Amino acid sequence: MRSQDKVLSSMELQSPNEVKNLNKVYTNHFTYQNEIGLLDIQESFRWKKWRFNVGGTTQIAQVRLNNKKTIERNFQRNQLLFQPTLAVSVQLSDHQRLMFFYYGQQSLPSSEQFNEGYIQSSYRSFSRNVSQFYVTQNNNLQLNYNNTNWTKLYAFNLGISHNQNYFVNTSNFAFSELLSFDEQQPIATKLGQWSANCQLDRLIALLSTKIRFEGFVSQSDILNRVNGSALLPNYTQNFNGKIYAISAFDFPLNFQLSTRLNFNRVMNRSDKKEISSAKLFVPSVILKYQPLPKLTLRLTGEQLNWYNQQNRDVTNLLDLDIILHPEKSLWTFSMRGNNLLNTKAIYYTTVSNYAIFQRNYLLQPRWVSVSANRSF
Repeated sequence: MRSQDKVLSSMELQSPNEVKNLNKVYTNHFTYQNEIGLLDIQESFRWKKWRFNVGGTTQIAQVRLNNKKTIERNFQRNQLLFQPTLAVSVQLSDHQRLMFFYYGQQSLPSSEQFNEGYIQSSYRSFSRNVSQFYVTQNNNLQLNYNNTNWTKLYAFNLGISHNQNYFVNTSNFAFSELLSFDEQQPIATKLGQWSANCQLDRLIALLSTKIRFEGFVSQSDILNRVNGSALLPNYTQNFNGKIYAISAFDFPLNFQLSTRLNFNRVMNRSDKKEISSAKLFVPSVILKYQPLPKLTLRLTGEQLNWYNQQNRDVTNLLDLDIILHPEKSLWTFSMRGNNLLNTKAIYYTTVSNYAIFQRNYLLQPRWVSVSANRSF
């Protein structure tokens, strides 16, 4: 397997006074290629209620960098890479299953790692790297438990994961009033991440309603610098939860009610104090009404509540759909009313370990559309 990337870019930055040493032309002009030969071995076997899968991949890579700008950084080298895998599962009962999975991965750097000159990475954001060859190491452990018994009208799934990365990129952020600059540099250290997710489904036959809960929680280590500071040993915590009920009545009116909560915060690893946080709370409802067998009205409403450490922003949204499919007809007629409350914008806040972002997303004004479709 062979891949080759040729990068040629040139950018002139004229920076404000508060960001120093950026008034110059930044260029990238290099060719990065690698040739990889691999050997993959997998073996599976069963023993009673147990199932095993053991294997791995060995890669021999030849890597070359031809940098036209800084010749002293050119190199050619051979690299041996390993990617072991192990999967074990056991059937605990007719309805319960437990699974364990491990994989390790060694990866070559991408061509982006050799962008010594700034490139535009996103709107108002610029980034560059310290050109250096290194191999990243990733280890991942996963444990999953599943319990499904539709005879008793429930299903439950729980997953736990731990991920560890070695030799990772750290970012040195610099900011002006409108722009951000990110200089990435590899560092020989370990950063960890763990997460857990679960899903529970329960059918309430008496009410003809299905209840579902979905949850996800994670914590990730981060190392960055801001405006030339020392390394900031922080970590982020995230929680996403949603619970909703879906009806399946025999009469014309049905509903879907849901509540969603997203919570994110950045913590200082040294003193365990919160640096920044933001949360989103969204209750929503969908009402479906069929006054006639071929006529459907669907009303969708939700309220977005964004909270940060300073204030709260509330946005209300409402849409209406009307669909008519005449009996024994190939035609379908529909009308859609979008943003019926004529909401102007959605205001929201996101946080990271180096900045708090407050943004607004402008919405299209209230509008109504009518359409007709024919099947052939």
